[in-house]
Amino acid sequence: MIKIGVIGVGYLGRHHVRILKRIEGVEVIGVYDIDEERANNIGNEFEVPVFDNDSGLIESADAVFVVTPTSTHYEIGKKIIGLGKHCFIEKPLTYSLEEADELIELSREKGVVLMTGHVERFNPVFLAIKERISNPLFIESHRLSRFKMRGDDVSVVLDLMVHDLDLILCYVKSPIKYISAAGVPVLTDSIDIANARIEFENGAIANITASRVSKDKMRKLRFFQKYCYISIDFLNRVAQVYRLLRENGEPRIVIDEVNGKDEEPLYLEDLSFVETILGEREPEITPEEARNALEVAHRILQEIEKRGIPD
Repeated sequence: MIKIGVIGVGYLGRHHVRILKRIEGVEVIGVYDIDEERANNIGNEFEVPVFDNDSGLIESADAVFVVTPTSTHYEIGKKIIGLGKHCFIEKPLTYSLEEADELIELSREKGVVLMTGHVERFNPVFLAIKERISNPLFIESHRLSRFKMRGDDVSVVLDLMVHDLDLILCYVKSPIKYISAAGVPVLTDSIDIANARIEFENGAIANITASRVSKDKMRKLRFFQKYCYISIDFLNRVAQVYRLLRENGEPRIVIDEVNGKDEEPLYLEDLSFVETILGEREPEITPEEARNALEVAHRILQEIEKRGIPD
């Protein structure tokens, strides 16, 4: 039985508690949140103990979920890993690369699992389609969301775009040659809508848009590769694969539709973390991969800063 605690039980933390209660071999030993009323509400809802400090929860657990604002990830994660506990941190891993590097090195020293919540890796439609993606030449992504009063402690690049950066880096194993980016604040003091164009040394190009000021939600990623176009709709968990075939010398487009299984990506993510701790599987996402996505996100933010904010 793995004893797991959850620090931060806002919108996403609540769902982690709910899902962890479903996983066989897991005991949710408690939750902690700086908002005492919120913590008590979650404790009552899911019948789990509520701790009055994070230290007591960490000491009592085998593994801890960190579902708090990005600015707190490093300090809480360092405390968890330093005590030799496995650690799950919601994306992004940390705010800065220096903080990420320190946590990764500490996790190696302590021999514990450190995983970041890049949940789209576990979207059933992505799991169903990912083996068909090979050597993409052009990639286009749109991740649009209605504004929510959470995640606004960081820019939309670290809040939303980082998901697509992670997925793109899964398939383009090439150094980045050039980045062009623009973005503006709309509803917060941080960048709320951004676009980036990434050119890789191998010739691949990615055009990425993220917004948290959209009326409608959209989470789509499109891969263009030789004789094939793959469109993934993460929101509706469906993908289309368009392939060029030749029959008797005549070209023909064949369209395959792929549907993801009816399972929550967050459940598959949390289950993966547990199974990795148990040694039943290799990590689906390594901390080094999470760090790579964070690095590219910061490079995009640097390009936006260079361009400046229009008057």
